[in-house]
Amino acid sequence: MKKYVSMLLVLVTVFALSACSKNEPKLPEPGEILTFQGTVLSTDPDTESIFVEAEGQDFTKAVISLHSDTELVDAEGNEIEITDIQKSDIVEITNFGLMTDDYPVQMSAKKIVLK
Repeated sequence: MKKYVSMLLVLVTVFALSACSKNEPKLPEPGEILTFQGTVLSTDPDTESIFVEAEGQDFTKAVISLHSDTELVDAEGNEIEITDIQKSDIVEITNFGLMTDDYPVQMSAKKIVLK
């Protein structure tokens, strides 16, 4: 009986310790400017934001807010409007160096390039 109790305690300890080592997404440090590509899932011209699925990042989805000082251009560098960005478009986003650790992450765009 003691053998079974000991084995049970070992299993419980292993499961408890493995739960403590959960891999959390690593977000950039505050102030660290981040540039990444993503696929547009939706746009909202009313709130001037886009929702993207990020590529090659520890986070998968992000809400990107545009501001009056956000540079919004196409691949040739021509100025565009948020209404020119459509679902499934590929965009390159450069943020201001701050983002939330919510899900999805939220950030303000310094520059968005429509690919």
